[in-house]
Amino acid sequence: MKKTKLTEKPSRIPDISEQNISQKFKEYIEQISQLNTEPAKAQRFLILLKDIFENVDAGFVEDYLHGVEKYVSIKQKDIILRGKIDALYGNLIIEFEKDLRKSLNEAAQQLKRYTSYLIQAGEKASYLCLATDGILFYAYLPKIKTNNEVELEEIEKIDLTKIEPYQAYFWLDRYFFRKTQLHPKTEEIVRDFGIKSPAFRYSLNVFKGTWNNLKDRSDFKVIYDNWQKYLRITYGSLVADEELFLRHSYLAVFTKLIVYMRLSENSAVPSSEIIIKILEGEFFIEQGIDNFLEEDFFSWIVREQTKETGLDISRKLINQLANYNLRELSEDILKSLYQELVDPETRHDLGEYYTPDWLAQRMVEHILKDDPSVSVLDPSCGSGTFLYMAIRFKRHALGTKKLSPTSQKTEFYETQETLEHIINNVVGIDIHPLAVITAKTNYLLALGDLIKKRGTKRVQIPVYLADSINPPEEKMEHSLLTRVPSYHTKIAEKDVYIPDTIINDPSTYDSVIDTTKEFAKHFAGKGGTTLETYENFLRQHIPEVSDKNTIDMLFYTAIAMKELIEEEKDSIWAYIMKNMYKPLFLKERFDVIIGNPPWLSYRYVDKSEYQKFLKEMIVNTYKLLSGVSAGEKMKVKAELITHMELATLFYLRTADLYLKNGGMIAFIMPRSIFTADQHHTFRSQQYPLKLGFTEIWDIEKVKPLFNVPTSVFIAKKGIGTVSPYKAEFISGILESKNTGLIEAEESLKVDEGNLYVSIKGERSFLSQSEEGNIGIQRSPYHTAFKQGATIVPRNFWFVDIKSHSMFGINPSTPYVETSEASEKTAKETYKGISLKGNIEKEFLYATLLSTDIVPFGYLDFRVVVLPLVDLKCHPELGSGSQEMLKRVQHDKSGEYLIIKESKASKKGFVHLSKWLHKAQKLWEEKRGEKAESMDAVDWLDYRHKLTEQRQAKYKVLYPTSATYLCGCVVERKEIKIEIEDQEFELQEFVSDYTEYYYETNKKPEAYYLCSILNSPTIDERLKPMQARGLFGPRHIVKKVWELPIPEFDSSNKDHIELARLSEECTKKVSKLLSKGTPTKTCAELVSASIGNLRKMIKAELQEEIKEIDGIVRGILKT
Repeated sequence: MKKTKLTEKPSRIPDISEQNISQKFKEYIEQISQLNTEPAKAQRFLILLKDIFENVDAGFVEDYLHGVEKYVSIKQKDIILRGKIDALYGNLIIEFEKDLRKSLNEAAQQLKRYTSYLIQAGEKASYLCLATDGILFYAYLPKIKTNNEVELEEIEKIDLTKIEPYQAYFWLDRYFFRKTQLHPKTEEIVRDFGIKSPAFRYSLNVFKGTWNNLKDRSDFKVIYDNWQKYLRITYGSLVADEELFLRHSYLAVFTKLIVYMRLSENSAVPSSEIIIKILEGEFFIEQGIDNFLEEDFFSWIVREQTKETGLDISRKLINQLANYNLRELSEDILKSLYQELVDPETRHDLGEYYTPDWLAQRMVEHILKDDPSVSVLDPSCGSGTFLYMAIRFKRHALGTKKLSPTSQKTEFYETQETLEHIINNVVGIDIHPLAVITAKTNYLLALGDLIKKRGTKRVQIPVYLADSINPPEEKMEHSLLTRVPSYHTKIAEKDVYIPDTIINDPSTYDSVIDTTKEFAKHFAGKGGTTLETYENFLRQHIPEVSDKNTIDMLFYTAIAMKELIEEEKDSIWAYIMKNMYKPLFLKERFDVIIGNPPWLSYRYVDKSEYQKFLKEMIVNTYKLLSGVSAGEKMKVKAELITHMELATLFYLRTADLYLKNGGMIAFIMPRSIFTADQHHTFRSQQYPLKLGFTEIWDIEKVKPLFNVPTSVFIAKKGIGTVSPYKAEFISGILESKNTGLIEAEESLKVDEGNLYVSIKGERSFLSQSEEGNIGIQRSPYHTAFKQGATIVPRNFWFVDIKSHSMFGINPSTPYVETSEASEKTAKETYKGISLKGNIEKEFLYATLLSTDIVPFGYLDFRVVVLPLVDLKCHPELGSGSQEMLKRVQHDKSGEYLIIKESKASKKGFVHLSKWLHKAQKLWEEKRGEKAESMDAVDWLDYRHKLTEQRQAKYKVLYPTSATYLCGCVVERKEIKIEIEDQEFELQEFVSDYTEYYYETNKKPEAYYLCSILNSPTIDERLKPMQARGLFGPRHIVKKVWELPIPEFDSSNKDHIELARLSEECTKKVSKLLSKGTPTKTCAELVSASIGNLRKMIKAELQEEIKEIDGIVRGILKT
């Protein structure tokens, strides 16, 4: 469908032509580059402004050049512009320099002085500072400290020689005049109001000052606490802090103002009275829009104690919004602003990935094209992108074209019926408080001029703050306590009952809650609060609620609200109650569910009642961790629940609750559903709900998109489908992530095909290939390969051995420090932690990380401190472990034992004891919830992954996760490292958790497996089973052994030949890494990224790998 602007008016553009602007800038850049003095450059710049902007005041230059002089003696070049730029928070102070590349610091210092002088002279305006040499421009926001000292925060910089003339025009227009109304595009809105903008930074600073004075009051605290509660459900854990709350408050103010300006079509700053009405929502009620703004979490900014702050910020935002023609809106301009401002830094781990316009529009048009009149629900609507696109589509599809009797041209007409249809049939839900306000804003912006068709009818925006997968369901049937069946909940630990009799009609329900709150406010602090007075009050306001038993139950709610008001804890409870029950009105009401559900793994959800609810839904209600495949039970492990992406539960749960039989659901989903073990039941449709996939879109190859590979799953309720599923494979490079559909389609390629549920070994995955069901027999090596030890936190155990400048290395107790590499890559919790001290040589081991493994080889060993002893060498340490000692006596490979701080001290390992003491103390401060029951040493041996490693002659290794599979062999021999020309011998090699290993004393078997792991055919067959990340396939784990790779057979010539070739390749790689290649030195090879190094090695071994691969293909066929 072609995009329509729905007859919205165009924005104004400058009369000066783009061609003329380009010529003026070209001349300017040529001429200013030749000027050598600062005054000359300043004058030439002012001429440019007069050339490209109309109606520059005749006295402008003089004012511009002499504005500061009344406060401070300066050279003529120092300039200030007043008045015109108040739309940008006050005055713009400019410092011209001859060459800013050489004198930026001096310019910044001068700007600080000017700002400080102006403040000391009594000027109360806010300032922006600009340093320039006429070509380079640096914009700063000054921050004033308590002693009037000024700090400059850089907010933007440009180079006129590196941007297009029209971009330069709008940049100068924004900072100096803003005479040109802009088309409201996402990029412009983010630039003017986003996290780096002066608007945001100024507002946040003002908010902080106000909030710090009031946050401990009970009536403000209840707002903050409940906001935190909703975000905890959104993100699965407590991620909220006060700054995030203030960022949300800023965007809430912004969204309220943008709707006011769009509806009123008035860009002038309104009176204080009207601004208060806008922020409280009363303005919108007067316009016939009842619930756009209620007593939400962010209305605190216009209470009596805070309203001056609200007024100040609102005036400044309105001034700047006046630069936009909001009638030209044709996209979700709030999405990027919402994404940038409202979420915690850990958002990418916590489940929010915002949908680009082109993808939302493509999904909406695909689902609605056959019947635009269907009802639509987005149960996790976020900023409202899908709602926006659905409304725009319906407006276009349901409107009519008629011949105008006046102009005799075909014009587009919309009716009140279209407005009513949309409001009754496009609905959103979200648990994020600010998402709801933002989505309501987008809802009204999408309606645009259609809202004028409401006539005298009042409008309710159908976007609700609620948990769509966990609506209130605890209904108490008739009893002595509950006179009628009622829903029970608590508000601030007070019991509330909602009778079933008022749940059927949303409008009556809202009226009852509002009236009950009015009753509570009227009688707060007074006597006479009886059931009789409440009954009379309610019947006077809502005569249709007359059932005595219903009123009896509602009286509990009235008393609870009254008590909360008296305790100064009531602010938002009526708002919460009106919203939380809305999902009950929406059950099985929709023809279409569409959206982008939370991408949040179960492991990120705090242990709580909510986690128990999710587990019950996953395991028992929808049985997402069980399934049948290939005629046998799939062994889906219970621990896979920790990796379960809740998007799959959201998909089934919302379809179950809200979708009509025969209705369609279309969700954007993580592409891990194609391959991850925990999603076997979902992709093979073995859940109990009758919901069959009708189409899948694979959009992994569209760039830029999300931070993880993505897909779209479309299904129909009431039918069952079987593999193969109809599919589209979409690929292409877009100009920008949030481009429109028309522009995107020019860059996208769409191939149609099928996706099959394929089985290899005991794993399933979605594949384009019809073949691939290799059978249920996995390789015997599947159980033989094990994951290495969790040698974390890295800062505790990975070390560098340090040599003394005079005495070198102490061979018995060398001095060690936390390795530089582990400090740099430490997780945030452990940043800045470094251990140092002497350590007994018995506890210095060698290890490798997955990034040290290359085809047929490995990089230098890393040194680790491990409280690990070989019981063959120290049998006295195994006292009390008789079973272990018996195994040691019969096992030539040896056995390891972990020793803890107390035992190390008793046995005389003083340095190890001190090291473990420091590590344990830090561990107790920093460890996560998962490790609460373990000490630092226990964590090293988690699931015995350290002590179960045997000292076999050969270890075969491959990375736990990598784009391309590769492997190597580590032979057991003396491990000597060189430190400043001194040799030091480490203990045994120990495998880390970033790799899988197999131990054997058979050399041919080890090298046979190494050949297998470096075969391109094996890698190719592994690919469909691998989960995919932003940079391609990733997790390998044991999936490679789902292939029918046979056990090594010393009588099989192919096996022996693979072992020979592998050993030959290993020697060649060892030589390459130590001596280099004809074109690359050893240092150049090792310094390359691991991906490039692996490619270079494969290129050097091209012939050998080709021969290996031919043999492997033959083995797989047999």
